[in-house]
Amino acid sequence: LIKPILVGWVACLFFRSLGQSKAASLFGAIGFAFSGWMIAMWEEALVLIHSVLWLPLGLYASNLIWEGKHQKRGFLLLAIALSFSILAGFLQMTIYVFASVFLWNIYRYATAKRENRSRGIGVVAMGIITGILMGGVQWVPAVEAYLLSSRGVVNAKFLFDQFLSPITHLITFIVPDFWGNPGSYN
Repeated sequence: LIKPILVGWVACLFFRSLGQSKAASLFGAIGFAFSGWMIAMWEEALVLIHSVLWLPLGLYASNLIWEGKHQKRGFLLLAIALSFSILAGFLQMTIYVFASVFLWNIYRYATAKRENRSRGIGVVAMGIITGILMGGVQWVPAVEAYLLSSRGVVNAKFLFDQFLSPITHLITFIVPDFWGNPGSYN
């Protein structure tokens, strides 16, 4: 129950930092927190949502840094958001969060005043590095678990032939539920 509340609150903070009205920020936050993707992933993969729900906090923290008023708080929130995304344990979504925060900061750098650019990019870089280091306690066990798993032993040709690309599944480009719906198990 805490996931939609937390992601909605942080998304509302982000939208307010963009200069949106309270009503628009609330509408955007509810739209993001209760989007179809978020609701579907709440049911499917717990760690996936916990990895991505820190994205609005990372973007909000970046805005704080680039505005120049609250750079220390922005630095701390950026490091916390990125480390919590790492600690959630879903690497693919964490990579997407890092990429989104990185691209947002490139945009903010390009639109910032010249005198604010060097200080802002330095604080953002330190926030990203600190977030990676804070989440570092997750990296050693994750790499060890991957190296000890049986993923390297499985025959990839078997996976492609049996599961990923049967020619009979081309019909699903036109009728996605032709072979059944995994959500309703039919």
